[in-house]
Amino acid sequence: MKKKIYLSAPLSKGNLKNHLSRFLRYAGYTMKEGALPVAVHFYAFSDADAEAAAEENGLKISFEERFSLIWFCDEMWVFGPVITQDMKREIEFCENLGMKVRYITEKEVTKKIGEKKS
Repeated sequence: MKKKIYLSAPLSKGNLKNHLSRFLRYAGYTMKEGALPVAVHFYAFSDADAEAAAEENGLKISFEERFSLIWFCDEMWVFGPVITQDMKREIEFCENLGMKVRYITEKEVTKKIGEKKS
């Protein structure tokens, strides 16, 4: 059975399209590593209008809901050069559970799946 990996990456309304684009790369990297990605970012894709969907679903998801997703995962992978306050809370939660937390750089992602396409 494949490992379920909780992906922690920035997601904010102000830079939503860029964050969702990066998230898709991180999910692709996770799948290329042979694991299943799990993240709140998927909620932002639940509507044709990603901006409105993220506002309603992805960005307003409570920490209780995020943590309930984490409970089903085997590990957490943290992506990106920036760690937001929300990400810090997720990381702390995983560390308190004794869950493995792995930090993945953009360089590692690029090496595995190639350059970001514009």
